[in-house]
Amino acid sequence: MTKICAISDQHGHIDFQIPSCDLLIIAGDICPAHDHSSVFQKYWLHNDFYHWLEKQDYQKCVFISGNHDFLEEQQPGSIRRDKFRRIRAYYLQDEWIELFGLKIYGTPFSVQFYDWAFMEEEDELAKIYRKIPDKLDVLISHGPPKSYGDLTIEGINAGSLALTERLKQINCGYVITGHIHEGRGRYLFHQNQLLPLVYNCSLLDEKYNMVNEPFIIDI
Repeated sequence: MTKICAISDQHGHIDFQIPSCDLLIIAGDICPAHDHSSVFQKYWLHNDFYHWLEKQDYQKCVFISGNHDFLEEQQPGSIRRDKFRRIRAYYLQDEWIELFGLKIYGTPFSVQFYDWAFMEEEDELAKIYRKIPDKLDVLISHGPPKSYGDLTIEGINAGSLALTERLKQINCGYVITGHIHEGRGRYLFHQNQLLPLVYNCSLLDEKYNMVNEPFIIDI
């Protein structure tokens, strides 16, 4: 049994403690929302965020970027993976890793909306999502699949249809996502006999108030 603590969309909040866990998963939008410059984000990630992670009680951590995390889009390779490995934290960007016997894949992308980071139209997203392995245990995607954890306060399903279609094609047990704050919750993804669970793990509500607790998932 692996105890997973899953969060997303903390937007700079580092004034809280993660429950003790084997694996901490952070599904993007890590950086503060008030300054999107690469200079600021590079400093903040390698100092404030890094030292916050150091204090958390986990064995391993996997994190990805989100649409507010511009650093790796503007300056690829700027997140120092060697430094984060010292605290057993691993950054994924359209790639996979195996931890605790679980195959985990991470992607930062979501559907195009204004001029944020790691956003593409559906046809391009379909190409990106083809990289997701046919068999994996956990998919970490900042943007949710369409119709699962993606309902906005305007009543729009803002997730990716391309991601929903890719999930129909693969064998995946859990999807950890965020991006749509008001879509917070746990959802069953029905496809034949496969029932992956989709978790929108947003910590903040639509007004950017931190109102939610981390999800604890036992695999």
